[in-house]
Amino acid sequence: MDEPRALPQEILDRVLDNILSTSSLINCALASRSLLFRSQLHLFSQITIDHPGRCQQLYIIFTENHRLSAYIRKLTLSFRSHRWLDHLNCLTMQATVPPILDMLTSLRSFVFILDMHLEWQDLNQQVSDALFRLFARPSLLSIHLAGIYWLPATFFDVSGTLDRLTLDDVIFQPTSDFDPDFQAGLSFKCLEIIPCSDMAWDPYDVLTSIATRPSSCLSLITDFRISPFECDFEVMLAIFKAAMRSLTTIQLNHRYEPNFDQTHFEVIIRKLGVPQVNLAEFSNLRSLSLVFSVTYRSSDDLQDIISSLCRDLLNFLTTNADAVKCIENLTIVLEHALFIGTTDYSNVPVLLSETRLWRHLDEVVCILHPFSKILVNFVLSVPISTHRQLDDIRKVWRDLMRPQFPILEERGALTLEVERLFLGLPEDERKQDERFLDW
Repeated sequence: MDEPRALPQEILDRVLDNILSTSSLINCALASRSLLFRSQLHLFSQITIDHPGRCQQLYIIFTENHRLSAYIRKLTLSFRSHRWLDHLNCLTMQATVPPILDMLTSLRSFVFILDMHLEWQDLNQQVSDALFRLFARPSLLSIHLAGIYWLPATFFDVSGTLDRLTLDDVIFQPTSDFDPDFQAGLSFKCLEIIPCSDMAWDPYDVLTSIATRPSSCLSLITDFRISPFECDFEVMLAIFKAAMRSLTTIQLNHRYEPNFDQTHFEVIIRKLGVPQVNLAEFSNLRSLSLVFSVTYRSSDDLQDIISSLCRDLLNFLTTNADAVKCIENLTIVLEHALFIGTTDYSNVPVLLSETRLWRHLDEVVCILHPFSKILVNFVLSVPISTHRQLDDIRKVWRDLMRPQFPILEERGALTLEVERLFLGLPEDERKQDERFLDW
């Protein structure tokens, strides 16, 4: 006999889509057959495997119910945890990884993280082969690789099409079957590179050789995200040259810290204007994002850093005026990575609004775009934990910063937003990925 239902299934599904609590979803799944399918979709949509016990548990769950593996859309596989390293037979635990990866036929996003004590060669051959099969999965849209040393360069020969590829502290190694002149099979729209901090991150010039290939996969990317201060300039230059005609979006990241001996942002970016790469020559460039990560210990530190940041930003915009005149969207993101000694970020908008240089920025942007062809999105990103805090800071941010950009505000060309900043590696960004443990 069918269960009596007072509401249509579509409405029940919509209600379940807005439940964030794991325990509530489990209760819904157990309460009614009409709630089971949708609840399981959310319970298993994002998962993380970061220690042997979890790997074994997931393997048992999926072998008993193959249907659940098709619900997974995002997987984070992390060998970073100490629980892998402390396990006496760490590598033998990898026996359950390949069958799990092969079960994920509907996976869209994959994050793979290795600990600094492990390298690609430490993976057994079965795991390595399973990862390469996963890289080529037709459903996969995003790959984020982090902390991986000596990844075979044949990674770029995998036949696959991605929306986004992120190389976070990744070092490639050419193998005997890697042909630098071979046209790569892997293609991707967005490339984000986060270089290593302690060594040359492309010692064998793998990316440089791929960038110079005829019909290189890098010549097709439309979105490139890079940290110029930390990145090897020759590699960055090769990618820019390869993608000069295809790029529509560029994101430049820079870090500010108190008492940090660093090259100013505008000096770094000036390298892109002489004579090898000129941003104005990117004929299809329509969107430019400037992401500034700010770390400070006191309010005085913050005000000093913001003043320096504003001056660098103004210099950058005027130095690259020809390029800025052509773009349609300018996004400026202030990431407040850490306020040492406190977790209260409620006063950050107040401190930022006290900088008088914002009005000068408003004038410069409007002079470069006198006919309101540009939209400016100014984003404050802070590591806050609740929706209420987010809403409160967003209201204060908008109330205090709108008067700082009177011309853009009058044109209706200004957007002020606050978003939640996730600190650390991608494994820290999970919302629902541990739900299978409670199931």
